[in-house]
Amino acid sequence: MAVEDHALFQALAAHDAQTARHSRRVARLAVSIGRQLGVAAAELDRLRHAALLHDLGKVRIPARLLQKSGRLTLFDWDVLRRHPLDGLRLAQALAPALGPWIFAISQHHERWDGHGYPGRLGGAAISLGARIVAVADSYEAITARRPYSGGTPASHARSEVQCNAGTQFDPAIVEVFLDMPRAVIEEGAGDED
Repeated sequence: MAVEDHALFQALAAHDAQTARHSRRVARLAVSIGRQLGVAAAELDRLRHAALLHDLGKVRIPARLLQKSGRLTLFDWDVLRRHPLDGLRLAQALAPALGPWIFAISQHHERWDGHGYPGRLGGAAISLGARIVAVADSYEAITARRPYSGGTPASHARSEVQCNAGTQFDPAIVEVFLDMPRAVIEEGAGDED
């Protein structure tokens, strides 16, 4: 399955190229983390595809909101918080190919402490794929240059991830992530695309 060629990913890329670039970088980081965790090669491929589609639900968010440079309103946040479940609905036809990794799409904003969204899941109730993608997604978002941000240095982003181990992130995933060589992490993030 070549998800980058799949109509769903192409629709995301057409809707918002920045989100598509972000998704590619998140996928690279997620696979690197999965590899360090010992995830089997066939499962790494499924993880990569799910990570590529983790923000698929953003095709239902107006592009002007995704590219907004000012402060988000409460209404804006309500709209944005719909994307995990919208993404899962859109990707449902891929469920047989993705297996349990599909839940990385709907659960990547859940938090280890149970204060995330959309389901307020916590701990091991969050799928492994979502726990991996959450770390990769956050790190990439912190380091990426955006219209509203020049990007944060990798060292600060690593510290931010470490500070949120046990609250936002699975501490075991964070430990594996932080043990990865910096070159591997930085290759997966930033604005090389």
